[in-house]
Amino acid sequence: MKHRFQLALLIAVAAVFVANTGMAETPGLVGKWHWNPKLSSSMEDGPPPKDVLLDIASATDKLVQWTVTETDDKGAKHIISFNGPANALPRPLQGGQDGTTAVFSVTTGAMKVTFRSTSGDTDTQDCSMSTDARRLTCRGTILFTGGKSANYVDVYDRL
Repeated sequence: MKHRFQLALLIAVAAVFVANTGMAETPGLVGKWHWNPKLSSSMEDGPPPKDVLLDIASATDKLVQWTVTETDDKGAKHIISFNGPANALPRPLQGGQDGTTAVFSVTTGAMKVTFRSTSGDTDTQDCSMSTDARRLTCRGTILFTGGKSANYVDVYDRL
């Protein structure tokens, strides 16, 4: 799937936001994050990005705001953002593939995020932060429309 890293990163970050809903602004999540390629697994859908930066501006049950800037293997920058409530309803991503949505749901102690593309691919992630709030780990599975699936792990370090 093209732009898998962009979409996976966005979903991962949104998952952490939603897992902390019901709280006031969560300063531990607000800030800048950097994708760690050495600790992340990659899929065989193309070269990994050169760099991924995540800027989290808000993380409340009323408002989630973040921007991801990916620099691809050729040096081109791609920017995707999300601005909206964390309420388990499909919401569009700005700057992503047309029609791409993310759905968030929270249960006691768990967060599940499902991304859906217009082609029918789904990407489901479960994310958790380290106890020192310096690292974010997201385990995901992409289910392609033909029935093939791929598992991956994305790890992000706080800047």
